[in-house]
Amino acid sequence: MEWLTDKKVVDQLKHASILSKLEKYNNEKKNAKKSNHGRDVSLASMFQPKLQLSPSKSLSKCHIINLVFDYIVKEMRPIITCEKPAFRQLIMGLTGISDISFLPDSKVISKELKLSSKISHFVTDNASNFGKAFRTFSIQPQSNSSNSNNLTNNWFCSDNDESSNEENNFEVDETCENIDITELSTIFSNPDVIYSSDNEDEICLPDHLTCSAHTLSLIATTDVNKIEDHSYKQISKPVFEKLYSFWNLVSRSSVASDNIFDICNCKFPVPIITRWNSLFFAVKKVLIHKDKLLNVFEELKLKKLKKSELKFLEEYCLVMEPLALALDKLQGEQSCFLGFVAPTIIALRLKLIQLTHLIYCKKLAHLLIVSLEKRFIYLFDLEHPKSKDENLDFHQSSQI
Repeated sequence: MEWLTDKKVVDQLKHASILSKLEKYNNEKKNAKKSNHGRDVSLASMFQPKLQLSPSKSLSKCHIINLVFDYIVKEMRPIITCEKPAFRQLIMGLTGISDISFLPDSKVISKELKLSSKISHFVTDNASNFGKAFRTFSIQPQSNSSNSNNLTNNWFCSDNDESSNEENNFEVDETCENIDITELSTIFSNPDVIYSSDNEDEICLPDHLTCSAHTLSLIATTDVNKIEDHSYKQISKPVFEKLYSFWNLVSRSSVASDNIFDICNCKFPVPIITRWNSLFFAVKKVLIHKDKLLNVFEELKLKKLKKSELKFLEEYCLVMEPLALALDKLQGEQSCFLGFVAPTIIALRLKLIQLTHLIYCKKLAHLLIVSLEKRFIYLFDLEHPKSKDENLDFHQSSQI
C-alpha cells in the first residue's frame, strides 16, 4: 500500500503539467454547466498539438511551381487550371502560404512546358473563325518588302475554309498589316523569345493545319451538292428522293420500322448530316437488301426503285467507297498520324482516276478528283507556296 502511494506521487510529479490542464478543463466544464452560457472546450484540443500550417523552410516558390506543373502534365489538365480560384485555395490551404506570388499562372506553366519548341502546328476543322484567328495571331516571319498578301502562303489559307469561294479569295483583316517583324534566326536560336517580358500580353499561335478528315467530309457533301451536270442530276435527284422518303418513314414510324425488320431481319441506318459517311453507309445497306426492299416499298406504298436507279446506286457506292475508307482512316484516334495524310490522299486520287467504266457517276468521280486537287493542292503541286519540303518524302516513299 505504501508502494502504490509512492508511485502515485511519482506519477503526479512526472505529469504535473498534464494534471494541471485536466484540472483546468474540469473547472471550466463545471463553470459552463452552472452559467449555461459557457463554451465547451474539447479535451482533444487541450492535449493534441496544433498543426503548423506555415510553409516549411524547404517549401520554395520553385518547388510549388514544379508540383503544380507535374499535376497538370500527369493528369492532362488544361493549363488554365492553375488560375482557377478553387485550385489556388487548395494549394494555399495545404501549404499555408498567403503570398499569391508563390502560385504559378498559365504563363509560367506554359514557359515550363516550352511549347514554342514542341508544337509545330495546330490542327482544327475548316471553320472560317479558326482561319481568321490564325491569320491574326500566327507566328509568321516576314521581310520588310512583304505585305499582307503574303499571308496566302500559310497553310491556313483556305481552299479548305467553308466560307471560301471558288476563286479562293478571302478577306484579310486590316489588323494583320501591322505585324512586328521578327528575324527567323532569332526564333531558332532562342525558342523562348515569344515568352519574353516584352511579349507577355501577346498571343502567338504556330502554323495552322486544317483537318484532313473534315476536308474529305466537305468534299463528299458540300462539293458533291454543287454538281450542275444535267444528266447526273436527272437520275440522282429522283433516286435520293425515294430513299429519303423511305428513311424518313423508318425514323418516324415505329410500326413501319418493325414491319421492315420482320421482312429484312435488320435495321436500316438513317443519314445524318453531322455524321461523316452516314449517307454512304445508308445507301450501301439498301443495296445489300435491294431484293427484299422491293416488297418493303410496295407494302409501305412507296415509289419503287428502278433497275437503272439501282445501277446508279451501285456506281455511287463504287465511287464513294474509296473516299469513305480514306476518311475513316484519317479520323482515327489511335492509329492515324500526320504522315498518313499525303499517301492516303494520293492513293485516293489514283483510285478515282482508275474508275473509267462508269455510266451514271462519271461526273461524280471527276468532281471528286477536281476537289481533291483543289483542297489538297499543296500535296499535288510541289511548287505551291503552301507545299512543304516534307511532301517530297511522301511522294517518294508512299507505295500506292
